[in-house]
Amino acid sequence: FPFIIKPINCKYHEMRFIFNEEGLSDLFLNDIKYKEFILKCKEFIVQKYINHGGEMIKTFCINGQSYEFIRPSIPDIDKISSEKISKNGECTLTNELIYQSKKNKIFGEQNNRDNIDKVLEEKFKIVKNITLLFLEKTKITLFGLDFLYDIINDAFYILEINYFPSYRELGNKINSEFDQHVIKFYNEYKKE
Repeated sequence: FPFIIKPINCKYHEMRFIFNEEGLSDLFLNDIKYKEFILKCKEFIVQKYINHGGEMIKTFCINGQSYEFIRPSIPDIDKISSEKISKNGECTLTNELIYQSKKNKIFGEQNNRDNIDKVLEEKFKIVKNITLLFLEKTKITLFGLDFLYDIINDAFYILEINYFPSYRELGNKINSEFDQHVIKFYNEYKKE
């Protein structure tokens, strides 16, 4: 404890934050919660929770290129208001809770903007290198990796791989990359 239970199917965006044994028991023994969450979602991922400043670093990899960006994530435990946590020790994580704070928190709230940009540049180089190494080892041509950065321990954690990741932060920047990707695979399959 604490850990997160999230559905495998991405059409359900609700997750549960479990703080203790009572919270876990309540999720499975409370008929309403069980029907509304466990039965509805069916398959889950259980992940240990790591404080990471309420933001994650995401990469989008296509055609051998990696693009890095930051997206709001689950807040640190001490930032979740007590009224959101049930008396039994669980909390429903919704987009409202995730998007409470959109300002840069991972890389030092006390730092000035120039310093934050330098730190971001360094961290983006690290995740780019990891993403390109993943590409080299797996030969997967379109994917995204989600990273959590633990500022206290200066450690990165790969949270998950997404086989067709969201890229809304990149806007039109990668339209031509999609075109190239489709053409490349069309030509390869045509040969077969």
